[in-house]
Amino acid sequence: MGVRMTLKRSSVIMLLVLVVLAGCGREHHDDVKIVARVNDRDITAKEFTNALGQSYKQGVAPLTEAEKGDVLDQLIKEALLIQEAKRRNLDQQEDFRRTIETYWKQTLIRNLLEEVGEELRDNIYVSKEDIADFKKELGAAEASMSEKEIEKEIFERKKTEALKRWIEQLEARAAIKINREDLEAIGK
Repeated sequence: MGVRMTLKRSSVIMLLVLVVLAGCGREHHDDVKIVARVNDRDITAKEFTNALGQSYKQGVAPLTEAEKGDVLDQLIKEALLIQEAKRRNLDQQEDFRRTIETYWKQTLIRNLLEEVGEELRDNIYVSKEDIADFKKELGAAEASMSEKEIEKEIFERKKTEALKRWIEQLEARAAIKINREDLEAIGK
């Protein structure tokens, strides 16, 4: 009797989970507008809008209907080329994977440093003495720089130094072990 009750409860719970998941899936699908389909690849309104935004950033504004068509054509060509590359298994090649990994690492590090830089900026102050010292350091070359440019330069230098100290603190807290024997054996 206890096993039956447990099975019955499990069945009811599973049914509720499926109903909730089905509802969530339906809501999500209704929100997604498809502007084009390339074989089995949908191009959503959001992707299209993002691509239009990239065109705006490049100075093309406002876009005409012909220009919007050009943006959509680019998205379609991109989808076709990616599909063909995948069909040829180019995405499985080692050099492709290494390139993606390198890009991923660089982007992740850049985003981290930007975030930490934003956090640190509240603690960075450029004083009148800093500006005076900077002017002495530059001498005659400083004449072409405005006060704001000097302040910005000092601020960026201080931010770079703060980031350096932050990285040094990360290193100090980390458990780093270098295997010198294996390291020295490489390249012999």
